[in-house]
Amino acid sequence: MDTAIAQLAPPRDCSFRESEWRALSRFWHPVAFSSAVGDRPFAARLLDENLVVFRTTQGVTVARDLCLHRGARLSLGAIEQDQLVCGFHGFHYNAAGQCTRIPAHPGIPISKKLCLTVFPSVERYGLVWTCLSGDAVAPLPSWPEVESGGYVIVPMDPIDWKASAGRHTENFNDVAHLSWVHTKTFGHRETPEVIRYPVKDEGHRLSIVIPNATQHDRDVYGKRPDQISRVRYVQELDLPFASKLLVDYFEGRHLFFFDVAAPTSARECRIFILIGRNMLLDEPAQALIDYNTAVLAEDKPFVESQCPQDLPLDLRSEVHIPADLLSIEYRKRLREFGLGEDFYA
Repeated sequence: MDTAIAQLAPPRDCSFRESEWRALSRFWHPVAFSSAVGDRPFAARLLDENLVVFRTTQGVTVARDLCLHRGARLSLGAIEQDQLVCGFHGFHYNAAGQCTRIPAHPGIPISKKLCLTVFPSVERYGLVWTCLSGDAVAPLPSWPEVESGGYVIVPMDPIDWKASAGRHTENFNDVAHLSWVHTKTFGHRETPEVIRYPVKDEGHRLSIVIPNATQHDRDVYGKRPDQISRVRYVQELDLPFASKLLVDYFEGRHLFFFDVAAPTSARECRIFILIGRNMLLDEPAQALIDYNTAVLAEDKPFVESQCPQDLPLDLRSEVHIPADLLSIEYRKRLREFGLGEDFYA
């Protein structure tokens, strides 16, 4: 398995520059919710690589979605007798990717070379993560609130955008657009000012605090009057594309939004979202999901329209204002992790 990973090259017709693909392949990225990987193989895509995710009694395996016999998608197969079975000719593969059975020739010796390209995988926060290079340069994001038991966690179905993961991530952490884009949800046009804030840099994580933000709390549930609230925003961005937003309503009342964009291709991403709450606990989770879906729907046309679609890492290529300090530092840190001036091809 290690040899296969070490020799791994970008897939044919890759939409990334090779250097960018190799840099991004050295991070952990989510490919599925754990709940989606059950008694059937699951098809995923990451960095233009087609992947199959399957579960056995040994855990979850992430491998290239390619049967070594005739190149069929293994995700079209099945899980039988604790193994992944190709639906085309019935080749069986165990959790390590080794072929164990060829139905057409039951007694034939099977070469050890008949083994899938398997990638490291970790289940954390209800997600399956993988690192295509097998040599991660940064840890998984730190989201202890998901596992603390102090919050009710509400997962959302993955959302696909025709936008680069970098553009989505930068937008999620941008505070200057909130009053202008989100006028139908929580945006408050009357107070668009953004205070100057410092950025804390922990190497693979950037964080900021907006201590006194104005938020229009429109009634999500149809039971309470709308109101204007003062809240505290605490934002953490784990490189390359994982974000955590705490909306602190004070007096111990919190909403968390955990958002991570997996780059399916250079200009497309799949967004995985978890919502955490210790307030409004008697309200249906679906209302919170619908509300956050509406928030994302406000962002989507703007982010998908950005030109260039790639995230410019040369700071001279776009104009910046003081409210952009987090995004400026984000672009700098991506370059330091090996991403070039042109993020994507």
